[in-house]
Amino acid sequence: MPKLLKYVAQESMDLYYQNYKADSVDFFELEDFIRLNGDVIAATYLSFYQQEYAMLRQEKKDDVVQFDIGWLDEQLLDVEKDSRGLFATLKRSVMTFPYDRQGVGIQLVFIEEPASGISEVERTNLSQLWQLNYLPKTDKIFFLGDVNKIRFVNKGNCNIKKVRAYTVPGVFPEMSVPDGIVADSITKTVMMARQLYGNQITKQTLDQNNNKTIESEVNHATIKP
Repeated sequence: MPKLLKYVAQESMDLYYQNYKADSVDFFELEDFIRLNGDVIAATYLSFYQQEYAMLRQEKKDDVVQFDIGWLDEQLLDVEKDSRGLFATLKRSVMTFPYDRQGVGIQLVFIEEPASGISEVERTNLSQLWQLNYLPKTDKIFFLGDVNKIRFVNKGNCNIKKVRAYTVPGVFPEMSVPDGIVADSITKTVMMARQLYGNQITKQTLDQNNNKTIESEVNHATIKP
């Protein structure tokens, strides 16, 4: 079962401190491990996206990079209406990617209410939006990302009220980390923490005094007064 990021971070912290933490000398807190684990997980998603994007471009395909369903966040959203039309506000953040014009962070959208023969909402983007003005009346509904919202273009009479969206999750403490990357995330996070700590000065020494300057070994008996 996927683990929440905050629990993965706790495991990373336990491994780093070997299940022991002395508050007076240790540098990192749980919040630091949540951030470090989040950076590692985001890098994993980005690496997958870059590999898939490069492969699609090499094959001269304009397809959208697809993530495994187990890597996605499921959000049940109410559909509202404003002066620009129908929209749904995302409950949780969505990851963005470089050179992405397709809104890859929003992977799939399905109509939940009302139940009908139309289920999946089709993807569009800003550069294609003008073409929809020339479509005849149809049962198709299109979506595109708009900052923290999903916008809908309805070319028929279907009045959607609720949708289920599958998104590439942004990093937050309650995000579900896919099983396949938990162990690798913990290992890389601990290595990163050790590397960062190696470049830091510990706040205090064990006797609660400030750290002293590192000195080379000296034979004080040879020093003249």
